[in-house]
Amino acid sequence: MPKVSVIIPVYGVEKYISRCARSLFEQTLDDIEYIFIDDCTKDNSIGVLYEVLEQYPQRKKQVQIVKLPINSGQAAARKRGMKLATGDYVIHCDGDDWVDVEAYDKMWRKAVETNSDIVFCEFYTTDGDNYSHIHNKLDALNKENILLMIVSRMLWSLCGGLVRRSIISNNQIIYPTANNGEDFAIMIQQIYYAQRFAYIGEPLYYYYVNSNSITKEVGLDKYLLRKEQHCANINIVEKFFERENVLEKNLDVLLILRLYCRANFSTQVRDRKTRMIWHSIYPELDSKNFLFNNKVPLHLKLYYWAVKLHAFSLYMLLSDLKHKFSKN
Repeated sequence: MPKVSVIIPVYGVEKYISRCARSLFEQTLDDIEYIFIDDCTKDNSIGVLYEVLEQYPQRKKQVQIVKLPINSGQAAARKRGMKLATGDYVIHCDGDDWVDVEAYDKMWRKAVETNSDIVFCEFYTTDGDNYSHIHNKLDALNKENILLMIVSRMLWSLCGGLVRRSIISNNQIIYPTANNGEDFAIMIQQIYYAQRFAYIGEPLYYYYVNSNSITKEVGLDKYLLRKEQHCANINIVEKFFERENVLEKNLDVLLILRLYCRANFSTQVRDRKTRMIWHSIYPELDSKNFLFNNKVPLHLKLYYWAVKLHAFSLYMLLSDLKHKFSKN
């Protein structure tokens, strides 16, 4: 059984897969398996992948390249990879991104040393020339803080969390089918089942800001599709909480996710008609209903305005203060 399984969906990344694969095959962790899921890519991504693999003969036995029967999207590719994984721990990597050569060694060692179910790391975002360090600043590793931080940070990304595979295999994960926001729909469930968390305060993953990716496609129809997919994955989280009978306890998380979905959509589309579509999905978040609802706690009303102003850092400050006051 390998120590770590890495799952890599492959679609339309011919220009980038070589860089990604080399960073994976050059990992200092030897006992590792790589599961590439070919989502019926139309370009030569898989051909390039095989060419790179020939240069790393020691990795050949550790590599699976599995083709889906039809193009199904990233959510389906991730699910297929998670079902095939055999490692003690599982992590994801996107085909246009890359990782530090010591990334999985450091994360696995941290997991073993702390007996953690999930180990998080930090990120660089980059266009290939400029690099921005994404700090998560996790002062307290508990479920409440982590769930609340999912929204405004990249913490929810499956590429930045090494997860004990038994968390996935021993529980009934509700797998998304929509491709926008599928990361947090899965990660929230994994966090819910996990008991111990660890954190490495250094960037080990390089998130490439690809202007040609599906999430960057412009046009009202594309925006509406992403909005629908995002809402579908928020609904999965709600369905999961209902199943586990913890809906009221996690109401903050659901409302924050819905507000985040609204903020994302509003920054892309500033058209009244499309905003009305959004309001028809979540009418409880209409300004009047939300702000004058006595059941909504003050900190969520403040977050509402933070979202309206696109000032996520403001809410994180409020969350930190709330946590400190609750201790005293």
